[in-house]
Amino acid sequence: MVALTCAAELLATEDEFDSLKPEWEELFGGAVNSSFFLRWAWCRLWWSMYAPQRSRLYLLACRSESGKLLGIAPLYWQQRSFAGVRHIRDINFIGTGIALKTSEHLDILARIGAEKIVATAFAEFLAESKVWDRLSLWGVDENSKTMLLFAETLGNEVDFSRIDRLPYIRTDAPWTDASKQFNNNLRRNIKNGARDISNRHALTFCRARTRNEMGVAYAELVRLHQIRWTAKGKSGSFSIPNFEVFLRAAVMEAFDAGRVRLWTYWVDQKCAAALVAFVQNGTAHYFQSGFDMKYSKYRIGSLMIALCIQDCIADPEIQEFDFMGGGGEYKDWWTQESRKAVELTVFRPGWRTWLYQAGKRSRRRLGQLKRAVVVKRA
Repeated sequence: MVALTCAAELLATEDEFDSLKPEWEELFGGAVNSSFFLRWAWCRLWWSMYAPQRSRLYLLACRSESGKLLGIAPLYWQQRSFAGVRHIRDINFIGTGIALKTSEHLDILARIGAEKIVATAFAEFLAESKVWDRLSLWGVDENSKTMLLFAETLGNEVDFSRIDRLPYIRTDAPWTDASKQFNNNLRRNIKNGARDISNRHALTFCRARTRNEMGVAYAELVRLHQIRWTAKGKSGSFSIPNFEVFLRAAVMEAFDAGRVRLWTYWVDQKCAAALVAFVQNGTAHYFQSGFDMKYSKYRIGSLMIALCIQDCIADPEIQEFDFMGGGGEYKDWWTQESRKAVELTVFRPGWRTWLYQAGKRSRRRLGQLKRAVVVKRA
């Protein structure tokens, strides 16, 4: 039986973050809403790499009267500034709150059966806290039971805004069934591209299965990704400070835990495509990829994704291939199934909130005025 009440506690130091690891991992295995991006290892690595300036941990833990961990809210506090002036104080999910998008499928971790008492304890704790002006929880499944209960306790000032679509395709059915979801052009491109490239080149598709293979495949992923985007006149993800180090550490940790798939596609013994997906609860989360555009006439990108989906279909551990959010028209070529992600926002009344919202209104009016002037001149 789950305890009827629990007390929330604040953990604000890195030592407390580290000491929570074994309990976090045990809770994660029995939580109703565990996703890869809520794992202790992912959250701890993100914090060590990307904790913003003027920020501090704001982890909330909820325990039963006997001390059993029932829930975790993986949060942090940060002081934001505009034009060098400090103003609003935010509370965000770890993995969000900065320009770099790394984490999705976020939530409050709650043990199965304890969702209501965990959500209530955290909401009451935050309602009583005076250290924040805006609670901004980004990337939550709109149907999250825990978050809906959390919002219900916070009251009527909670705003839920849809922020993203997360397309996915089921991989617990044969390829012939899965491919019926593809649009006609995509299905034709895959068929023709696979035929043409196999007629002209020697091909090898493989999944990295050792640490050494992971290292080689990861280096190819970085190389191909950067070549592709720089050819388009863009910088590429791996030019972002710390991102290459961050992702390499995440991939290797996930490999040791059996939570990653890194596939490569070799054309005439040279790597032409690479794709990495993190795995949790039967879902492969497509995180990053790279393709050699020299083979674009064969639709090398689509071929690679198709091969990865086929490998997931053959893998009894995986029932779903998640394309993740962030737009990308190509995702709709593969599937019409998707989930909706939302952002939960709450403003605490006060002078900081008033100044922030007044400034936001002023900037919006200024933008409208500029557009009106442009239209008038045109």
